[in-house]
Amino acid sequence: MAADSEFWMEVPEVVRLFPTFVWRCQLRPEIHRPINAAILSQLDAMRRGQPPPDRGVAWQLGHQLHRLEELRGLVVCIRSAVDRVLEFLRIGWGEP
Repeated sequence: MAADSEFWMEVPEVVRLFPTFVWRCQLRPEIHRPINAAILSQLDAMRRGQPPPDRGVAWQLGHQLHRLEELRGLVVCIRSAVDRVLEFLRIGWGEP
């Protein structure tokens, strides 16, 4: 390999193999207000009886929040957004 001080490459080229798209959507107030209230209520219920976390300390939940009936509205919105993205990308969900 060439020494660090030598220029050993020709002109570099950027090849876009894996472009990343970011989708952003905003829910109407009549949709997001009850969802926000349900999330806060559920978090309060999960934290009930526990001391407040120390400043700078993270608090994590399990991996099953999407299965809670109380958060169904959020999951429905996420699923609908994912459906639109997959439709745009022409990718299907496959078999459920």
